[in-house]
Amino acid sequence: MAYQPDLAVQQAEAYISAFVEVARDIGLEHIVLLSGWGEAGAQWAEMILMSSGLPWNTVRSSWFFQNFSEGFMLDEILAVNLSLPAGDAVEPFIDVDDIADVTVAVLTEPKLNNRVFEVFGPRAMTFAQCMAELSDVLGHHVRYTQDAAGCLRCHQWVNRHRFLWFSQHRNRASCHCRCHQVPDCRHRHSR
Repeated sequence: MAYQPDLAVQQAEAYISAFVEVARDIGLEHIVLLSGWGEAGAQWAEMILMSSGLPWNTVRSSWFFQNFSEGFMLDEILAVNLSLPAGDAVEPFIDVDDIADVTVAVLTEPKLNNRVFEVFGPRAMTFAQCMAELSDVLGHHVRYTQDAAGCLRCHQWVNRHRFLWFSQHRNRASCHCRCHQVPDCRHRHSR
């Protein structure tokens, strides 16, 4: 289960509760929640799922690499200036294919039920470091600009909320992939 636009939005808790109730009523055998790290909405959703009485898993992930190529950041990257209020916070960006590998494993291996798996990329990087690496790959400079006011081009509350939380709370230390708990996880990076 993945909640769109984000578990951080106010109405997410009510929708997750209703979904879990319907899932229980129809006899669903297992729910997997795609969650984020430490956000209040994500924590509520996880607690709802864990107390549902259904077999469950939570897959907590870091930010997706695909946010740069398929998400709301793409237009700014194509315009060669990504402007976000993320400061110098680091993020171990992950490929969504890696998240899919973990999700398939927890859905097909009952011995993994009722556990939380945290998945993230091979190294923590700032957005400025990401743009430097992206510039090398693209062959032209893409600049990162700190936008302290949180004034994103998309002007959606959820994105502003996530970036403000991100810049204030995200782990600033190095990260380690914990997917090694999942048998046959096919990450393309060292664990």
